[in-house]
Amino acid sequence: MSDETHGGRAGGRFDVVFALNFGLPADLPANRIIAEAARRSSQAHQIPIFSAPAGIFDFAGHPTSLSGDFPGYVSTVKQVDALTAAAQTHGWRRVLVVAAPPHAWRALRDVRAAGFIAQIDRSVFGEPRRIWYAKESEHRQTTAAWRWWLTWELPARAVILLRRPWYEARARR
Repeated sequence: MSDETHGGRAGGRFDVVFALNFGLPADLPANRIIAEAARRSSQAHQIPIFSAPAGIFDFAGHPTSLSGDFPGYVSTVKQVDALTAAAQTHGWRRVLVVAAPPHAWRALRDVRAAGFIAQIDRSVFGEPRRIWYAKESEHRQTTAAWRWWLTWELPARAVILLRRPWYEARARR
């Protein structure tokens, strides 16, 4: 796959694929799609996959998947913090982000705000919208599109734009 498939060029090369969940548990259809896209991108670019917390994805025994861990609620900010810690050890700077389309804007913004050069992997964007939402999700905001946009994403975007430090502090709880 070319870098254009993944939403643009980051100097023609990435250091790591960063997979972000969309709801829990790992076996939700959305998370299986994200895991498969991350595995394909990792193989295509010959780079590792990183995810956090440990066990959130099943990469089907993919040999180059790494994870960080943290307690409590799984937030995008905590996942980016885990990526930042791992990046210091591994020297990663260029990140290919794999996230559900509804989550992509915020995921990419948070990764870039942490100082990474990042692009979104658009290979999952062709999936039907309904696949991203599951009534059985443990994250209430990912159970329905209206709930995601009205109670979660639009308020989060407004807070990020107006009060980013407050948003980050709250997301780290």
